Amino acid sequence: MLDSYSRQLDKKCADLEQIGDPLAEGIHEWLKWISTLPNRWVAKQELDGSLRDMLKATDAALNTINTYLTIFEGIRGVSRDMNYAVNAHLISMKRIRDVIEKIRKSSSDGLLLFEAIEPQ
Repeated sequence: MLDSYSRQLDKKCADLEQIGDPLAEGIHEWLKWISTLPNRWVAKQELDGSLRDMLKATDAALNTINTYLTIFEGIRGVSRDMNYAVNAHLISMKRIRDVIEKIRKSSSDGLLLFEAIEPQ
């Protein structure tokens, strides 16, 4: 069952990576652009809370995934077949974690840009 679930997850991972990587880049570039606008102070006030909420959500997701990974890593050693299934599943889950980490980094970098914006 785990092998079947991991194969299904791998298919979803490809879609997530195709969406997540450009999303992370887009967030970064968009926030960088906003930080250069003449009315960037207003944009900062409008977006700061949403950006912080996004960071909280991605942090929570990453904490959950990392806990999940730790639990699954503990299953190794039961049998060779189980090790194979667990390893395949861990690869899929790490792909998901990697995409979320990229999105989180883009949001975090944007927040750093926003923190440098002074009132006008």
